[in-house]
Amino acid sequence: MEHQEVAATSSLKTLHPFIDQEGLLRVGGRLQQSTLPYQAIHQMILPASQHFTKLVVSAEHIRFHHAGPQLLTASLC
Repeated sequence: MEHQEVAATSSLKTLHPFIDQEGLLRVGGRLQQSTLPYQAIHQMILPASQHFTKLVVSAEHIRFHHAGPQLLTASLC
């Protein structure tokens, strides 16, 4: 798979994203040296505009009894 850089103007640039062996977009960064599980170190990045992503966020919002943005974001990480 060819290595591609994220555009310098992309809001994802600070996350040091990469595509894993399964073709999923994941977060890179400092946690690479951690002993945490791979899924915790390199969390998936879901596209905001996709229906699936909206379903995941909506389900979490309901699961946390209509939590505010900070709690909702923390629960998705």
